[in-house]
Amino acid sequence: MLEYPAIRFEVINAGVGGESDREKMRRFESDVLANAPDILLIQFGGNNAGFVNPERRVGPDESRALLEQLRANLPQSTRVIVTTFPPVIDALHSAMERPGAKEFFAEWDGLNGSAERFRELGREFASRNGYALVDLSREIRSRGNLSLHILNDGVHLTVAGNRLLAALVLAQVRGFLAQEQASHGQ
Repeated sequence: MLEYPAIRFEVINAGVGGESDREKMRRFESDVLANAPDILLIQFGGNNAGFVNPERRVGPDESRALLEQLRANLPQSTRVIVTTFPPVIDALHSAMERPGAKEFFAEWDGLNGSAERFRELGREFASRNGYALVDLSREIRSRGNLSLHILNDGVHLTVAGNRLLAALVLAQVRGFLAQEQASHGQ
C-alpha cells in the first residue's frame, strides 16, 4: 500500500468457494495457520444450509464450536476481522427454484433468513473476542439498492460489492496499523 511504503503486504486467499464451515476448518491448519497470518479475515456461515447435500449441513451449534476451535488455535498476535455473509436475494438464488426449497427454508423465512442465523453468530463471536467486525450484510442493506452490490445470482458480490468489502476491510487494517504505530511511539 502506498500509504505504508515500509510495510510489505502479502495477501493469501485460502478461501474455497462453496465450502461449509466444517469444510473450511478441515483445511485451517494447513491453509491458514501454516502461513502464520498477522491479519486473518474470516467469513463463516455462507454455505451451511446443506439443502442440496444434507451431509454438508452445519447447524449453528456446530458452527459456533468451529469458530471457537479457530479462536483457540490462533496465535495471540493474529488480528482477526470477522465479515458477515452478504445479503441473499432469495428470489434470484437458484437453490430456491429446487423442489422443496421454499418449505425447507420457511422455518427461517427463506434462504437469507437461514444465513442470518450465522451472521448473528459471527457478530457475537467478534464481540465476545474483541475482534474487528465488517458487517457486510448490514452495510449493503443500509445502502438500499441490493442489486448494486449483489449479482443477479442472488448471492455473489458485484464489482461495487467487492469494492465496498475491500474499503471496509482496509479501514480495519488501517486501524490495526495505527494502533501498532501508536504502541511503538511512532
